[in-house]
Amino acid sequence: MKNNILKESKNEQSDKLIRLAKTLYYIIIIATVSVFGGILYLRLHWDWVLLYAIMLILLHIGWLIINIKTKFIIDKYFTPFYYVFIGVYLFPFILILWQNNVYSVLLLYILLPMIILFLFSASKYMVHSVLFVLLFIFMVIFFSSKVQFGQVIDNEHFVAQLNIAFIIMTICFVILFFYFYYQILKRNAVISVKEDPKTPTKENKQLEELYNNVIAYFDKKQPYRQPNYRLAMLAAELNSNTTYLSNAIAMYFGGTFDGFLNKYRLQHAKKMLDEGLAKKFTMEHIYTASGYSNKSTFYKNFHKTYKMTPSEYQEMKNEKV
Repeated sequence: MKNNILKESKNEQSDKLIRLAKTLYYIIIIATVSVFGGILYLRLHWDWVLLYAIMLILLHIGWLIINIKTKFIIDKYFTPFYYVFIGVYLFPFILILWQNNVYSVLLLYILLPMIILFLFSASKYMVHSVLFVLLFIFMVIFFSSKVQFGQVIDNEHFVAQLNIAFIIMTICFVILFFYFYYQILKRNAVISVKEDPKTPTKENKQLEELYNNVIAYFDKKQPYRQPNYRLAMLAAELNSNTTYLSNAIAMYFGGTFDGFLNKYRLQHAKKMLDEGLAKKFTMEHIYTASGYSNKSTFYKNFHKTYKMTPSEYQEMKNEKV
Protein backbone atom coordinates (compact mmCIF):
# COMPACT_ATOMS: atom_id res chain seq x y z
CA MET A 1 0.00 0.00 0.00
CA LYS A 2 2.78 2.38 0.94
CA ASN A 3 4.61 1.78 -2.37
CA ASN A 4 1.43 2.51 -4.33
CA ILE A 5 0.93 5.78 -2.44
CA LEU A 6 4.49 6.91 -3.04
CA LYS A 7 4.27 5.90 -6.69
CA GLU A 8 1.13 7.98 -7.23
CA SER A 9 2.72 10.97 -5.53
CA LYS A 10 5.90 10.68 -7.60
CA ASN A 11 4.00 10.31 -10.85
CA GLU A 12 1.94 13.40 -10.15
CA GLN A 13 5.06 15.51 -9.57
CA SER A 14 7.01 14.18 -12.58
CA ASP A 15 4.21 14.19 -15.19
CA LYS A 16 4.71 17.85 -16.05
CA LEU A 17 8.44 17.35 -16.61
CA ILE A 18 7.78 14.34 -18.84
CA ARG A 19 5.23 16.28 -20.88
CA LEU A 20 7.68 19.17 -21.26
CA ALA A 21 10.44 16.78 -22.37
CA LYS A 22 8.16 15.16 -24.93
CA THR A 23 7.09 18.56 -26.26
CA LEU A 24 10.71 19.62 -26.67
CA TYR A 25 11.48 16.31 -28.39
CA TYR A 26 8.83 16.88 -31.05
CA ILE A 27 9.91 20.51 -31.48
CA ILE A 28 13.54 19.39 -31.99
CA ILE A 29 12.42 16.79 -34.55
CA ILE A 30 10.42 19.44 -36.42
CA ALA A 31 13.31 21.93 -36.34
CA THR A 32 15.92 19.31 -37.32
CA VAL A 33 13.94 18.01 -40.29
CA SER A 34 13.25 21.60 -41.39
CA VAL A 35 16.93 22.55 -41.31
CA PHE A 36 18.37 19.38 -42.85
CA GLY A 37 15.57 19.05 -45.38
CA GLY A 38 16.09 22.64 -46.45
CA ILE A 39 19.88 22.28 -46.67
CA LEU A 40 19.70 19.09 -48.74
CA TYR A 41 17.10 20.60 -51.06
CA LEU A 42 19.21 23.69 -51.66
CA ARG A 43 22.32 21.59 -52.27
CA LEU A 44 20.81 18.76 -54.34
CA HIS A 45 17.67 20.38 -55.79
CA TRP A 46 15.65 17.19 -55.30
CA ASP A 47 11.96 18.01 -55.08
CA TRP A 48 11.15 14.71 -53.37
CA VAL A 49 13.49 15.62 -50.47
CA LEU A 50 11.54 18.81 -49.87
CA LEU A 51 8.18 17.00 -50.12
CA TYR A 52 9.46 14.24 -47.83
CA ALA A 53 10.59 16.75 -45.21
CA ILE A 54 7.35 18.76 -45.36
CA MET A 55 5.25 15.61 -44.85
CA LEU A 56 7.33 14.56 -41.84
CA ILE A 57 7.13 18.06 -40.35
CA LEU A 58 3.34 18.25 -40.77
CA LEU A 59 2.86 14.78 -39.27
CA HIS A 60 4.89 15.74 -36.18
CA ILE A 61 3.12 19.09 -35.79
CA GLY A 62 -0.25 17.35 -35.97
CA TRP A 63 0.79 14.65 -33.53
CA LEU A 64 2.27 17.23 -31.13
CA ILE A 65 -1.01 19.20 -31.10
CA ILE A 66 -3.03 16.03 -30.44
CA ASN A 67 -0.72 15.01 -27.61
CA ILE A 68 -0.72 18.44 -25.97
CA LYS A 69 -4.53 18.48 -25.98
CA THR A 70 -4.66 14.97 -24.46
CA LYS A 71 -1.70 15.53 -22.10
CA PHE A 72 0.25 12.82 -23.93
CA ILE A 73 -2.08 10.12 -22.61
CA ILE A 74 -2.21 8.29 -25.95
CA ASP A 75 1.57 8.38 -26.43
CA LYS A 76 2.14 5.11 -24.57
CA TYR A 77 -0.22 3.28 -26.94
CA PHE A 78 1.34 4.90 -30.00
CA THR A 79 4.99 4.25 -29.04
CA PRO A 80 5.76 1.06 -31.03
CA PHE A 81 3.98 2.40 -34.12
CA TYR A 82 5.85 5.69 -33.92
CA TYR A 83 9.13 3.85 -33.48
CA VAL A 84 8.61 1.77 -36.63
CA PHE A 85 7.26 4.76 -38.55
CA ILE A 86 10.20 7.05 -37.81
CA GLY A 87 12.70 4.28 -38.58
CA VAL A 88 11.14 3.46 -41.95
CA TYR A 89 10.58 7.10 -42.88
CA LEU A 90 14.19 8.02 -42.22
CA PHE A 91 15.60 4.99 -44.09
CA PRO A 92 16.03 6.47 -47.62
CA PHE A 93 17.33 9.73 -46.16
CA ILE A 94 19.90 7.85 -44.07
CA LEU A 95 20.82 5.55 -46.96
CA ILE A 96 21.66 8.47 -49.27
CA LEU A 97 23.77 10.23 -46.63
CA TRP A 98 25.56 6.97 -45.72
CA GLN A 99 26.57 6.44 -49.36
CA ASN A 100 27.96 9.97 -49.36
CA ASN A 101 30.22 9.40 -46.33
CA VAL A 102 27.94 11.09 -43.78
CA TYR A 103 28.35 8.13 -41.44
CA SER A 104 27.25 10.02 -38.35
CA VAL A 105 23.67 9.90 -39.67
CA LEU A 106 23.38 6.42 -38.10
CA LEU A 107 23.37 8.17 -34.71
CA LEU A 108 19.70 8.93 -35.42
CA TYR A 109 18.93 5.22 -35.18
CA ILE A 110 21.20 4.68 -32.18
CA LEU A 111 19.36 7.47 -30.34
CA LEU A 112 15.96 5.82 -30.77
CA PRO A 113 16.19 3.27 -27.89
CA MET A 114 17.13 6.03 -25.44
CA ILE A 115 14.23 8.17 -26.68
CA ILE A 116 11.79 5.28 -26.34
CA LEU A 117 13.04 4.37 -22.85
CA PHE A 118 12.95 7.87 -21.42
CA LEU A 119 10.19 9.80 -23.15
CA PHE A 120 7.69 6.98 -23.42
CA SER A 121 8.67 4.99 -20.30
CA ALA A 122 8.62 1.89 -22.48
CA SER A 123 11.35 -0.28 -20.95
CA LYS A 124 9.51 -3.40 -22.14
CA TYR A 125 10.34 -2.36 -25.72
CA MET A 126 14.09 -2.00 -25.08
CA VAL A 127 15.10 -5.44 -26.36
CA HIS A 128 12.95 -4.96 -29.44
CA SER A 129 14.42 -1.46 -29.85
CA VAL A 130 18.01 -2.69 -29.85
CA LEU A 131 17.17 -5.46 -32.33
CA PHE A 132 15.30 -2.92 -34.44
CA VAL A 133 18.33 -0.60 -34.55
CA LEU A 134 20.69 -3.45 -35.44
CA LEU A 135 18.32 -4.55 -38.21
CA PHE A 136 18.15 -1.07 -39.71
CA ILE A 137 21.91 -0.57 -39.54
CA PHE A 138 22.36 -3.90 -41.29
CA MET A 139 19.79 -2.86 -43.93
CA VAL A 140 21.58 0.44 -44.53
CA ILE A 141 24.89 -1.32 -45.08
CA PHE A 142 23.28 -4.06 -47.21
CA PHE A 143 21.19 -1.82 -49.46
CA SER A 144 24.01 0.68 -49.92
CA SER A 145 25.80 -2.00 -51.96
CA LYS A 146 22.66 -2.95 -53.92
CA VAL A 147 21.07 0.44 -54.61
CA GLN A 148 23.48 3.10 -55.77
CA PHE A 149 22.50 6.77 -55.64
CA GLY A 150 25.97 7.86 -56.60
CA GLN A 151 28.13 10.61 -55.16
CA VAL A 152 25.36 13.19 -55.00
CA ILE A 153 27.29 15.26 -52.46
CA ASP A 154 30.65 16.04 -54.04
CA ASN A 155 31.66 18.76 -51.60
CA GLU A 156 33.90 17.29 -48.88
CA HIS A 157 33.49 20.41 -46.77
CA PHE A 158 29.70 20.00 -46.83
CA VAL A 159 30.04 16.30 -45.86
CA ALA A 160 32.20 17.31 -42.88
CA GLN A 161 29.63 19.92 -41.86
CA LEU A 162 26.83 17.35 -41.94
CA ASN A 163 28.86 14.91 -39.83
CA ILE A 164 29.56 17.62 -37.26
CA ALA A 165 25.91 18.70 -37.28
CA PHE A 166 24.65 15.16 -36.57
CA ILE A 167 27.19 14.70 -33.78
CA ILE A 168 26.20 18.02 -32.18
CA MET A 169 22.50 17.14 -32.48
CA THR A 170 23.13 13.77 -30.80
CA ILE A 171 25.03 15.42 -27.94
CA CYS A 172 22.19 17.92 -27.48
CA PHE A 173 19.63 15.11 -27.34
CA VAL A 174 21.69 13.21 -24.76
CA ILE A 175 22.17 16.32 -22.58
CA LEU A 176 18.46 17.15 -22.81
CA PHE A 177 17.35 13.65 -21.83
CA PHE A 178 19.79 13.35 -18.94
CA TYR A 179 18.83 16.81 -17.69
CA PHE A 180 15.14 15.90 -17.52
CA TYR A 181 15.95 12.50 -16.06
CA TYR A 182 17.99 14.18 -13.29
CA GLN A 183 15.23 16.70 -12.63
CA ILE A 184 12.63 13.94 -12.30
CA LEU A 185 14.85 11.94 -9.93
CA LYS A 186 15.45 15.07 -7.86
CA ARG A 187 11.74 15.90 -7.76
CA ASN A 188 10.85 12.37 -6.71
CA ALA A 189 13.51 12.40 -3.99
CA VAL A 190 12.02 15.55 -2.48
CA ILE A 191 8.50 14.18 -2.22
CA SER A 192 9.42 10.60 -1.21
CA VAL A 193 8.63 9.72 2.36
CA LYS A 194 11.10 7.08 3.46
CA GLU A 195 9.59 6.28 6.86
CA ASP A 196 6.63 3.97 7.27
CA PRO A 197 3.44 5.88 8.26
CA LYS A 198 3.11 3.62 11.30
CA THR A 199 6.53 4.61 12.59
CA PRO A 200 6.05 7.32 15.24
CA THR A 201 8.57 9.81 13.85
CA LYS A 202 8.24 13.52 14.42
CA GLU A 203 7.71 14.19 10.71
CA ASN A 204 4.98 11.57 10.44
CA LYS A 205 3.19 12.97 13.46
CA GLN A 206 3.26 16.42 11.86
CA LEU A 207 1.90 15.03 8.58
CA GLU A 208 -0.81 13.12 10.41
CA GLU A 209 -1.82 16.26 12.32
CA LEU A 210 -1.85 18.25 9.08
CA TYR A 211 -4.04 15.60 7.40
CA ASN A 212 -6.47 15.68 10.33
CA ASN A 213 -6.64 19.47 9.97
CA VAL A 214 -7.47 19.02 6.29
CA ILE A 215 -10.27 16.58 7.14
CA ALA A 216 -11.68 18.93 9.77
CA TYR A 217 -11.49 21.90 7.40
CA PHE A 218 -13.19 20.02 4.57
CA ASP A 219 -15.95 18.73 6.84
CA LYS A 220 -16.64 22.17 8.32
CA LYS A 221 -16.06 24.63 5.46
CA GLN A 222 -16.79 22.36 2.46
CA PRO A 223 -14.25 24.13 0.17
CA TYR A 224 -14.56 21.29 -2.35
CA ARG A 225 -17.85 22.82 -3.48
CA GLN A 226 -15.83 25.53 -5.24
CA PRO A 227 -15.34 24.34 -8.84
CA ASN A 228 -11.84 25.79 -9.21
CA TYR A 229 -10.52 24.83 -5.78
CA ARG A 230 -6.78 24.14 -5.81
CA LEU A 231 -4.14 22.73 -3.49
CA ALA A 232 -2.46 26.14 -3.27
CA MET A 233 -5.71 27.63 -1.92
CA LEU A 234 -5.90 24.96 0.79
CA ALA A 235 -2.26 25.57 1.70
CA ALA A 236 -2.94 29.30 2.15
CA GLU A 237 -6.04 28.63 4.28
CA LEU A 238 -4.18 26.21 6.57
CA ASN A 239 -0.96 28.26 6.68
CA SER A 240 0.96 25.33 5.18
CA ASN A 241 2.57 24.61 1.81
CA THR A 242 1.67 22.41 -1.12
CA THR A 243 4.56 19.95 -0.63
CA TYR A 244 3.60 19.08 2.96
CA LEU A 245 -0.07 18.85 2.02
CA SER A 246 0.69 16.56 -0.93
CA ASN A 247 2.78 14.27 1.27
CA ALA A 248 0.17 14.19 4.03
CA ILE A 249 -2.65 13.35 1.62
CA ALA A 250 -0.53 10.76 -0.21
CA MET A 251 0.47 9.07 3.05
CA TYR A 252 -2.85 9.02 4.92
CA PHE A 253 -5.43 9.20 2.13
CA GLY A 254 -3.57 7.00 -0.35
CA GLY A 255 -3.82 9.19 -3.40
CA THR A 256 -3.49 12.67 -4.86
CA PHE A 257 -5.18 15.92 -3.88
CA ASP A 258 -7.40 15.72 -6.96
CA GLY A 259 -8.50 12.24 -5.88
CA PHE A 260 -9.13 13.51 -2.35
CA LEU A 261 -11.16 16.43 -3.72
CA ASN A 262 -13.13 14.15 -6.02
CA LYS A 263 -14.00 11.83 -3.12
CA TYR A 264 -15.61 14.68 -1.15
CA ARG A 265 -17.48 16.00 -4.19
CA LEU A 266 -18.91 12.56 -4.98
CA GLN A 267 -19.93 12.02 -1.36
CA HIS A 268 -21.70 15.37 -1.34
CA ALA A 269 -23.54 14.61 -4.61
CA LYS A 270 -24.50 11.14 -3.34
CA LYS A 271 -25.82 12.63 -0.12
CA MET A 272 -28.01 15.04 -2.09
CA LEU A 273 -29.36 12.12 -4.12
CA ASP A 274 -29.96 10.10 -0.95
CA GLU A 275 -31.99 12.98 0.45
CA GLY A 276 -34.19 12.97 -2.65
CA LEU A 277 -33.11 16.41 -3.83
CA ALA A 278 -33.12 15.19 -7.44
CA LYS A 279 -36.93 15.49 -7.27
CA LYS A 280 -36.68 19.18 -6.42
CA PHE A 281 -33.60 20.18 -8.41
CA THR A 282 -32.02 19.25 -11.71
CA MET A 283 -28.99 16.99 -11.91
CA GLU A 284 -27.01 20.03 -13.06
CA HIS A 285 -27.80 21.78 -9.78
CA ILE A 286 -26.66 18.72 -7.83
CA TYR A 287 -23.29 18.34 -9.51
CA THR A 288 -22.55 22.09 -9.57
CA ALA A 289 -23.51 22.34 -5.88
CA SER A 290 -21.00 19.54 -5.24
CA GLY A 291 -18.13 21.38 -6.94
CA TYR A 292 -18.24 19.96 -10.47
CA SER A 293 -18.32 22.35 -13.40
CA ASN A 294 -18.52 19.68 -16.08
CA LYS A 295 -21.34 17.15 -16.46
CA SER A 296 -19.29 14.50 -18.26
CA THR A 297 -16.57 14.58 -15.58
CA PHE A 298 -19.18 14.20 -12.85
CA TYR A 299 -20.89 11.26 -14.59
CA LYS A 300 -17.57 9.56 -15.36
CA ASN A 301 -16.27 9.85 -11.78
CA PHE A 302 -19.61 8.84 -10.28
CA HIS A 303 -19.83 5.73 -12.48
CA LYS A 304 -16.21 4.81 -11.77
CA THR A 305 -16.79 4.97 -7.99
CA TYR A 306 -20.33 3.61 -7.61
CA LYS A 307 -20.52 1.46 -10.78
CA MET A 308 -23.63 3.26 -12.01
CA THR A 309 -24.59 6.67 -13.34
CA PRO A 310 -26.19 9.28 -11.07
CA SER A 311 -29.50 8.78 -12.90
CA GLU A 312 -29.34 5.02 -12.40
CA TYR A 313 -28.52 5.56 -8.73
CA GLN A 314 -31.51 7.88 -8.35
CA GLU A 315 -33.82 5.36 -10.04
CA MET A 316 -32.56 2.66 -7.69
CA LYS A 317 -33.30 4.92 -4.68
CA ASN A 318 -36.80 5.64 -6.01
CA GLU A 319 -37.55 1.93 -6.40
CA LYS A 320 -36.64 1.28 -2.78
CA VAL A 321 -38.94 4.01 -1.49
